[in-house]
Amino acid sequence: MRKKLLLIYLPILAVILELLPTGAVMYFGNPDGEPFRQTFSYFDLIHWGYANFAPNLTALLTCVLLVLASVNAVRSTKRLTKAMAILAILAAVFSLLVLIAGFTLISAGISLLLILTALIAVFQKTK
Repeated sequence: MRKKLLLIYLPILAVILELLPTGAVMYFGNPDGEPFRQTFSYFDLIHWGYANFAPNLTALLTCVLLVLASVNAVRSTKRLTKAMAILAILAAVFSLLVLIAGFTLISAGISLLLILTALIAVFQKTK
């Protein structure tokens, strides 16, 4: 039961961090030479306009993972546990892609939370 609660709490913390406006980094060209750095929330749609899909996909997968974890806490099946593990791994991979674009402590924390969620989901046992 403790692992099931962790599988709910970790994505909740990740979604809270994804809502903060300093999570995802984007660099914009500056005519004076040095590009300037700007940070956005993971849920901000400006990423799509500049073809930076990883933050929005990470946010979407984290929300779906949170729904699956909530359903898994009530009714656990092998199929649901397997789907949750795959989804957690995908969310962790996309969160690591966000770190390639630019590093912030919030994006590193999100990646760490999603990697922990993926590890717990992979090694969770069902009845």
